[in-house]
Amino acid sequence: MRRTLLYSMALLGLLLATRSAYAQTVLFDFEVDEQGWGSYGAITTDKGFIDGSDGFGRYHSGDFSVADTGNFGIVDVSPAALNLSTYGGISVDARFVDVPGFEPFVGVKELDIVVATGDESNEEEFFAPKQTMTDAYQTFAIPFSQFTSTIDQQTPTLADLANIRIKLVVFNTNGTGLARLDYDQVTGLAPAIEDADFNNDNIVDGADFLIWQRNFGVGATLPQGDANDSGGVDATDLAIWKAKFGTVGSIAAVAAVPEPAAGILASLGIAALVRRRRASR
Repeated sequence: MRRTLLYSMALLGLLLATRSAYAQTVLFDFEVDEQGWGSYGAITTDKGFIDGSDGFGRYHSGDFSVADTGNFGIVDVSPAALNLSTYGGISVDARFVDVPGFEPFVGVKELDIVVATGDESNEEEFFAPKQTMTDAYQTFAIPFSQFTSTIDQQTPTLADLANIRIKLVVFNTNGTGLARLDYDQVTGLAPAIEDADFNNDNIVDGADFLIWQRNFGVGATLPQGDANDSGGVDATDLAIWKAKFGTVGSIAAVAAVPEPAAGILASLGIAALVRRRRASR
């Protein structure tokens, strides 16, 4: 019995680890080399490897007191032609620190996380909401539904995400002084589950539409009509509601389908029970 229980627990840990692995993928960890990333900017003072949030990371320092004429602070860019269309967003671990022996940074420690298509002649950039950094590593995770184009304020399409590059930008209009951007663990996030069962009654119907209607333009959560976890209630959520009308809610559907893991664990439980009964005879 004890051996079976230990085996069950070990298998459960393995299954949970496997599920976590499918939840997200580390795209760049910088453990071996720069992995194709480049550092740019007229205010650059140094760049290279540094202690990361997990092992090694990269750094890029700059003199933010340099006038903002013809440059945009410090910019770090991933390799081109990344296919991120299977992910729901990206995250990066980052911090912003002063460089010892130099004038400390005074200003707003903001990081712009950008995905871009095209080349220099026809580039389209999609900016995430600005992220405020500290001198300790933080994980900034942003779904692609929150990135907006500088051209038409639309979010990136799957076609855009199938051929894209990532940029990490600190504008030198943010402040003055000499400071360093450290970053690590650039990760692709699992897609959000679309769910239009806003009132959680296990059916997508007219009641859910009324919730969407009441909260259009003002809501921000699933119970308020946000079907795609974008942080807002908009026309995209209505389209998801239309597509799922008459079906069970996504969470209920997942719960109703027995996973292989559950079947395996149930089998192990039965085996343990049988062994226990035999031992007691």
